[in-house]
Amino acid sequence: MSLLIKTKAIVLGSIRWQESSKIVTLFTRESGKIKVIARGALRNKSPFAGQLQTLNFGHAIFSEKTTRTLQILTAFDAEDNFNTLRLDLRRLPYALAILE
Repeated sequence: MSLLIKTKAIVLGSIRWQESSKIVTLFTRESGKIKVIARGALRNKSPFAGQLQTLNFGHAIFSEKTTRTLQILTAFDAEDNFNTLRLDLRRLPYALAILE
């Protein structure tokens, strides 16, 4: 049985998986560091378009099952994208080092 979990999360990074999906690493207070799959995230009309970039903070809803290591992301609503930090080239390396 899978649980539907809604929590605040920050995107630590993502990689392309197959043709239209992404594997995203999130950090949450409740679950810690988790890996989720965002199916269809690379499609043009995806609800994840622009939401799953590194450093984005928002509300994540994912299906968690204890028998699998890769959970399924159903929704992500970005609350803050830290755009001022991304545009400051002196501070951006420090932010990315913290995410490592």
